[in-house]
Amino acid sequence: MLLLLGGCGLAAVYSSLPAGNRPDVDFLSPELSAARAAIVPALEAQLDGVEERFGVEPIGGRARVDTCERGFDDFTRKDQYAYACRMTLAELLPVREPFRAHASRLGEALLDGHCPDGTDTDRALAEPFDDPRQLDSSSGKCRSGLGTYFPLISGWIPIPTTRDELASPGVLDSRCTVYTGEFAQCDLGPLRRAGPTPSGTAALALVEAEETYYLVAWECDWPASWFNDVCNGESGPVR
Repeated sequence: MLLLLGGCGLAAVYSSLPAGNRPDVDFLSPELSAARAAIVPALEAQLDGVEERFGVEPIGGRARVDTCERGFDDFTRKDQYAYACRMTLAELLPVREPFRAHASRLGEALLDGHCPDGTDTDRALAEPFDDPRQLDSSSGKCRSGLGTYFPLISGWIPIPTTRDELASPGVLDSRCTVYTGEFAQCDLGPLRRAGPTPSGTAALALVEAEETYYLVAWECDWPASWFNDVCNGESGPVR
């Protein structure tokens, strides 16, 4: 019994201690590059679907944000993977007057299907706001749903706007700034080169589609690898 209790205590200690070592990763390796290229058509299809359901063409082209961010294994946070690589495609969709009605319709168009009681975007629109910039990011998920769902509206740019505002669209710029050892490739040019908006446009919605395409597992030494859940991951493309 004492041996059993001692073993359980040892396992508890090891499971609470940092266990993972961050591996050296070539983020431009053939395997990661193949996974990166493979996810793009799926994201393109998501945005194509939003455009078709909403019935508008984007203003300008699609931006691309490709990042591999580090996970954490310390006393404050334990992530399953040492790195998670995500691809985001984003575009600006014009939303005309009356703004609330057409913004609600865009929320419904984010996902295929219908929400009889409204979407997460309707929830955001129900909050008090004087300027579309004040609206929370929102998805097309029915209001009862929890979590983050893509495609989503991550920000709004009122019309008329300035080139400076288009040059720093929503939260995309901040994602292109990464820590040492992380990876980022960003092309925001298509948004910055956006053309004129259609007559009657109230605001531009920044709509994003995003998927995790590759995960890099921790490298763990014995005996921590026996007891710590963060050591159970496997590197490879996300299926």
